[in-house]
Amino acid sequence: MKSNTFYPLFINLHGKKILVVGGGRVATRKCLNFLSFGPQITVVAPEICEELQKIEQISLVFREACISDIQPEIYLVVLATDDPVAQEQLSEECRKKGVLFNRSDLPEMSDFITGSIINKEPILASVISSGSPEVTKLVSRKLEDVISPELVQLSVVMNEFRRTVIEKYPDRKIREEFFKKWSSEEILERISVEGIERVREEIQKCLSQ
Repeated sequence: MKSNTFYPLFINLHGKKILVVGGGRVATRKCLNFLSFGPQITVVAPEICEELQKIEQISLVFREACISDIQPEIYLVVLATDDPVAQEQLSEECRKKGVLFNRSDLPEMSDFITGSIINKEPILASVISSGSPEVTKLVSRKLEDVISPELVQLSVVMNEFRRTVIEKYPDRKIREEFFKKWSSEEILERISVEGIERVREEIQKCLSQ
């Protein structure tokens, strides 16, 4: 059997309902990871840590979770309790109702896992490594170093001009050549030496010809 059957997939969470069952350290970490992507988060647990209580964007329900909490309109469920019986009952209810879930105690039995997130907007990456959280952290640190300020600046500028490029070059091959020309190690070096504004001006000039 393959050691990793999870497919890397980026989904739009803006406005989506997420249910987090549990109010401890793991639940807090999951909520904080989700928060900047704009979902509607509800946390259900008899005890909820202070850090979660301070976050105004999260709805808190102080009680034990029950299977009726699992509703089809919920987009994702995170099960982060220390009760294996409750975890199993709630995950089974998710399966019955077709709701994607993550189990903190048995990630391999989950429908999705979140991994370690590297967010240097507009660049976003996520890393997992089967069986070793420390390896995941190591890879994340390596990626943090690779995503330089120059790379972030270039990504911002290319995103600014993306619509203009599509309109000017309807031919996909020509468009790909344009992006390839301006997305290179040479351009990153120029940004480091000359600054991003110089490169932006040249791209603008190229598109106005």
